[in-house]
Amino acid sequence: MDRLLIENKERDILILHIAFTVLCMVMLMVPLGLPIGIRLFALVVIYNLAIPGIGLWLKHNDWVDLWLFVFPFSLFMVLPDWFLCSGLGVLVYPEDSFIKIGPIPVYMAFMWTIPLILIILAGKQVQKHISQRTAYICVATVSLLIFGVAEQTMWALPSWSSQNVMIINHWAVYLVIPEMLLGLSAYIAYEKIKYKTILKKAMTAFLIMLLFWFNLVFFYFFVEKVLLGLQIL
Repeated sequence: MDRLLIENKERDILILHIAFTVLCMVMLMVPLGLPIGIRLFALVVIYNLAIPGIGLWLKHNDWVDLWLFVFPFSLFMVLPDWFLCSGLGVLVYPEDSFIKIGPIPVYMAFMWTIPLILIILAGKQVQKHISQRTAYICVATVSLLIFGVAEQTMWALPSWSSQNVMIINHWAVYLVIPEMLLGLSAYIAYEKIKYKTILKKAMTAFLIMLLFWFNLVFFYFFVEKVLLGLQIL
């Protein structure tokens, strides 16, 4: 019975993400006459309603628990993005007349749930079927893959893009390690606080956001000022 329940959860989460991928393709590729900001906002709201809503409906309580961790985390991530825009001037969003939090489009406050859920679920699957050590390798790899694909595609919508930094194929070099560490730290943190209170989840999410912010600043300085300053890169 437990094995059947696990298989059903895996099937359901796969179906949900396939359906969401199709919806994204329709919303973003079909000319609907709507600004990209509105379309992205609609997509991230749908996703953030679908995960806990369908999870409750199908009694997949682990979906809801995971969402309760990544949702506040996504809200907190507005802060480092704001710093990159207004503090360092290395991140830019298009002027699409959509609602913004400072310089950050409001859809970004909800968007981080998508990659983090995928990364953490991938790690959990590998941990369950193979080993914990392999799960860490998987999480690091999936983090690089997901964030790398995002950096390669989101600028073309257009959504965000990097500027005034070393960029390879639209991916700012200083972001590579912080984004990989973000996936790893979120996965490890969730393993420690799953099924804990919402307050503990929010506090942990805030700490992981601060760690990511620190990594951004450190690797920006190291890549842009040290390595490029010494002409090592």
